[in-house]
Amino acid sequence: RYVVDDFVSKEDVDILLGMMKRGMASSSQDGGPTIMDVNSGFLKDSEGLITIYKPHRGLNRVNFTAKEYEIYGNLFEKIRNKIMELNKLDYLYFTAPTFVARLIGALTCI
Repeated sequence: RYVVDDFVSKEDVDILLGMMKRGMASSSQDGGPTIMDVNSGFLKDSEGLITIYKPHRGLNRVNFTAKEYEIYGNLFEKIRNKIMELNKLDYLYFTAPTFVARLIGALTCI
């Protein structure tokens, strides 16, 4: 494990959190995990599997801006480069999908 202070700017964190909140806006609030893949748009929660890039559950499709995608992609590249630097690697490939998860505690999850 490696900790880097100020690895991501506050502005970028705010933008990334905004993306995740919009992407998960229609997910179940009943408790348990919600898993979202920004690349494919798949979102899995206690109510099933949907794609955030199509209208669903009474909401419009989620649209991320080019700037948001750029910040998201740049963060993965920054993480990749840091791992390569720390481990003295010449190359490193991330597999897909890349998930973002949220967990809401509830008695129904026990």
